Amino acid sequence: MLKENIAVTIADWTQSEADRGKMLPKTTKEILTELSEGRGYVLPDSEGAPIAYCRYLVWSPELIEVGSTVVDPNPGEGKRRKGAGTRVTLETITMAHTKLLSARIIGLTENPDSEAMITKMGGVVKEKSAIDPVVWELCAKPGQECSHLGEFPDCPCTLFDLTHLAYNDK
Repeated sequence: MLKENIAVTIADWTQSEADRGKMLPKTTKEILTELSEGRGYVLPDSEGAPIAYCRYLVWSPELIEVGSTVVDPNPGEGKRRKGAGTRVTLETITMAHTKLLSARIIGLTENPDSEAMITKMGGVVKEKSAIDPVVWELCAKPGQECSHLGEFPDCPCTLFDLTHLAYNDK
């Protein structure tokens, strides 16, 4: 499958999830950039079609955020609840760690399903004040429909420390 087609598919998935209030949508251009820069990871099926996607953002040399995890929402395909989200997230954590070995790796979500997945993986809940407020700028990006726009530090997102998962040390 062509990278452009994969990006369109993933952008559609993120929009579908955004429409359900589960995540911020991503554009095809954002996804193509993340893939081209090696900051996005696609988990393929046996035929090369995407099953799941995750990316990381470098906020500073000391801080990386892993997120925007999305699994094919097509109910007819039955790809959810089979570990694809966990696998793609762990692979992305490894990619991020390889990029900046000493950076702290975090995840942010207000989606209960994502919180459960990250907790099961071994993510450690932290106070939101433990990270640089520049991270919250994503929510204030023009055109974002973030439900917690401008609410830091009262944002309903849960902050997870994922750094130790890069070392396979839960």
